[in-house]
Amino acid sequence: MFDLKDFGNLIFILKMCDDIEVYKEEMKIIDILDSRMGLNAVLMNIMQIGEYTKKLSIEFRSLDREYWKSIAGLRDRIAHDYGGVDLEIIEVVLREKIDELIDKIFDILRDNKNSLEIKEFLFDKTFLENFNSKKILLKNI
Repeated sequence: MFDLKDFGNLIFILKMCDDIEVYKEEMKIIDILDSRMGLNAVLMNIMQIGEYTKKLSIEFRSLDREYWKSIAGLRDRIAHDYGGVDLEIIEVVLREKIDELIDKIFDILRDNKNSLEIKEFLFDKTFLENFNSKKILLKNI
């Protein structure tokens, strides 16, 4: 169900979410979408989230198959049609879906809090050194 590899992949996904949250703290979403650099940064993070979603074990993804499939599917759409990305979809991702993903990952971590690795992650002071967004830092308190 949940192994150390899945844990590592979820933490990487969380880190990509953290980067997006930092962008959102520094810029309005509309400005991110209008900025070539901002949009490229966000799209790269979304693609990385999708790529690491694909690396989650089949057993883990099967617990919520459609959810993880939709994230991987968005990665594929961006990667294979970068110039044709629907900015309205990306706006929804930025306004709603990243927050939902962060919440989902923290729910998974808390549901598996008996794991030594997860305990160390959730309560280690280095957490503060690895994440920067208020959204994630406040989730961990």
